[in-house]
Amino acid sequence: MMKTESNRRMVRMVLSGVILVGLCGGGRSLLGQDLDLPPIPNLEQQPKANALQRLLQRTPEPKKREPIQLKDSGRKAYYTPNEVRYAPETPTGGRLRAYGTTSRYSVNGATVYSGETQESAGLRWLKQGASPNSSDPAAGSKFDWRNPFQANSDSGVAVSDIQNIGDVSGDIQASGVDQSMASEEPILSYLSGIVLIPRALDIKRRTGVQGIVNEGVILPPKVEKALQPHLGQPMSMASLNRLVRAAIVAYRSSDMPVVDVLVPEQEVSTGVLQLVVIEGRLGEVLVEGAKRSSETQLRKSIRLGQGDILKESVLTQDLAYLNKNPFRRVDLIYSPGADYGVTDLILRTEELNPIMFYTAYENSGTEVLGEDRFLAGVNWAGPFFFPDDTTLSYQYTLGLNNPDIEGHTGVLTSLLPWRHQLTVLGAYVYSKALIDVDGEELVTGGANQQYSARYAIPLRTFSSLSQELELGFDYKSSGSNLAFGGTEVFDTTTEIYQFSAGYNVTQRDKLGTTKLDTEFVWSPGGFGAGNSEEAFASQRAGAGPDYMYGRAALERNNALIGQWTLVGRVEGQASNSNLLSSEQLGAGGFDSVRGFEQRAVRGDQGVVVSVEVRAPAVSPAKLLGFYRARDAMVPLVFFDYGHLSNSEKLPGEPDINISSTGFGFRYQLDDNFSLRFDYGWQLGESGFEDGEDSRFHIGARAVY
Repeated sequence: MMKTESNRRMVRMVLSGVILVGLCGGGRSLLGQDLDLPPIPNLEQQPKANALQRLLQRTPEPKKREPIQLKDSGRKAYYTPNEVRYAPETPTGGRLRAYGTTSRYSVNGATVYSGETQESAGLRWLKQGASPNSSDPAAGSKFDWRNPFQANSDSGVAVSDIQNIGDVSGDIQASGVDQSMASEEPILSYLSGIVLIPRALDIKRRTGVQGIVNEGVILPPKVEKALQPHLGQPMSMASLNRLVRAAIVAYRSSDMPVVDVLVPEQEVSTGVLQLVVIEGRLGEVLVEGAKRSSETQLRKSIRLGQGDILKESVLTQDLAYLNKNPFRRVDLIYSPGADYGVTDLILRTEELNPIMFYTAYENSGTEVLGEDRFLAGVNWAGPFFFPDDTTLSYQYTLGLNNPDIEGHTGVLTSLLPWRHQLTVLGAYVYSKALIDVDGEELVTGGANQQYSARYAIPLRTFSSLSQELELGFDYKSSGSNLAFGGTEVFDTTTEIYQFSAGYNVTQRDKLGTTKLDTEFVWSPGGFGAGNSEEAFASQRAGAGPDYMYGRAALERNNALIGQWTLVGRVEGQASNSNLLSSEQLGAGGFDSVRGFEQRAVRGDQGVVVSVEVRAPAVSPAKLLGFYRARDAMVPLVFFDYGHLSNSEKLPGEPDINISSTGFGFRYQLDDNFSLRFDYGWQLGESGFEDGEDSRFHIGARAVY
């Protein structure tokens, strides 16, 4: 044991908190499994024995791990460079260089490419630090625990390999208990200053340092706040471990996903602790799997340059931009670079056929117009003279119960070079229904048109938060005619000219994703005969062409235990006047309150709530013996509720409340087939009566 305070101050050490932490994952505790840090030695007295030699004989090498893959799914990942490098086993087409002499790429188990790249000294040093007990006689630990009271102070044991060590020698021992049992024995009576430096070569004797000082490295406010409580306190191995962990977590939450925090050998008798902060920097950007997309353009989509510090917010935004193209899927993979502290990025790209046809069925109609719908459409990437980041979609809709219902919809979406997105929509729908009234034929119908444009502008991204501003314009024309007994009762057409501004934000965390979409709509009125007070009043009492309304939708997807998921959605709207039906908030149908007809009720303002609990996915194909099929079915139960009212009510007009509960499932077979099914029982209804007590909703889609 150290006998005096002077002995305690003269300790020269290489301390334990030496591990890099990568992106925050979907794990549990920040200070538990998620950090994946090596155990910290506990300096407790143990019976003296030759435990070091026994440890070196039985300690296994760390398991190899693949490079971490960050998918565009909201889930984050870890990147730990203190491990043996391991390349992904995947076909490369000659696009990837090798990552060290052990790298290989294979197709169906057969090696198609084996790397022979010369490893740098930094890489060899990194590997040796991860596996100091390897057969390589030159291998040595880069994180050594040196005992200053041992005669041969140059011998050492890697901190990452300390497990159940008895007596190392002298009065300082390590017991191999986990970090929570690390010794609280003070090794420094008063910590006056902390200095953050970029290299171990910058270590020197420092005096008179008060507070936290950074020399050549970034010091985010969160890191400074995390280190501040340790100043003016005694320092032990346990408190140092907590300090290093706090610094790592703070860097990770400060938009720096790849950072090493090292405690090198140093003199601490002056009360100053020096930490080496190795900021992860970008090496090369490599592209794998691209066929139609330009590899050069994909690389340019990563805005960080070679040697730049990796920023989580920038990479997340870049990945989201690349995946806005529905015909392309890009995963971002971190892989160790040629030198220590350098990380290469692999853009693993999967491209779909540029032209996809689909057919679909759904019972989303109404009893009057017919419930069954047939849909057919095409999605085309890079149509005509447009680039690949432009998509043209067309859909044809036909009423199966009523062939007089027919619709055409076209959408053109273009990702612009400056990362804004332009969407243009055009739609035409004609419908006619025959209703028997006491033996007389009532004919109602009309043509509806819509031409809309949306311009989306991405805003600054903050780590796991992404946001955008959306500006838009809508033109809508609604023709309505009614004939009774062969005589036309009325024929009127209204036109809507309205402007919109929206703000959309997505926040990802370790448990799931939160999305908020907002929209404010303003119609000034006075754009012609169809946009007049008279035209609007002919279709709905109290409606006018000058109005404003706001709409917001909040959705939360939250992971539960055992791969169960909770999904909640709340949508609300408020208006300053009565609106035409196309602008009202609707409730009922597969996408709002199940168990009721599609848009069974409408209101100028109100709220619609939906809560689902989804079970873990199962594979029906594998249960039937089709082991190569890629499918998943997710069972669910739900509760839905809707409350609607009008801005200017007619005498005696009530508010409307409807609610339901039920079950359903979602099924997906690769990219070729999807099926949704819900069955809802009506729990209650007020201000509205449809004469039903339950309803099922189904929709199927096949892609060719």
